[in-house]
Amino acid sequence: MDTDDRALSIYRAARTIKRKDNSLYNALRSIYEDSIFVGEVSQLRPELPLLADLRCGFWYSHGFVAMCYFKSTDGHTNDCSFSTALVLLSVGP
Repeated sequence: MDTDDRALSIYRAARTIKRKDNSLYNALRSIYEDSIFVGEVSQLRPELPLLADLRCGFWYSHGFVAMCYFKSTDGHTNDCSFSTALVLLSVGP
């Protein structure tokens, strides 16, 4: 097996893994597990307001007290900046 065939095989294997990781089952399972987590946190800390992120996650619970938009920082490791431009500050204390 020459270098080109080996690289192509690695590429195919990586694509197969990526397709499996992006399956509908995994997406639905992730939503289910996130909704369980939101429910557990809301039961453990009922004094905290439960806010629905309209970009992603509005369907996680029926007990949201307000809605807002949170800025995603996915893919920006160690970037914990928080943009107040995208959050409805009226839900704060």
